[in-house]
Amino acid sequence: MSEDKLVNAIIDLHEEPVKMRKDNNERLERLEIQMKESNERLEKVERQLIMNNKGVSELRLSVMKLAERDETIHDHGRRLRKLESVVYRK
Repeated sequence: MSEDKLVNAIIDLHEEPVKMRKDNNERLERLEIQMKESNERLEKVERQLIMNNKGVSELRLSVMKLAERDETIHDHGRRLRKLESVVYRK
């Protein structure tokens, strides 16, 4: 094999790994961009989840306060009925 053919063969063999490396680098860059976008979306979801949990906690507290008030109202109602029954019987 002549020297020129040998050099051309080596260059041809070298081009394929270089192209593969370039393609791999481009894919890696796209994956890094996708990963960055995914991380940003995840951070937004986490912030929203925190806000939702805060809202749920506030609602839970409101429901508990409302239940206490309801129990107090029912207790007053029972006490009033007892008083009314005693007062109006006489």
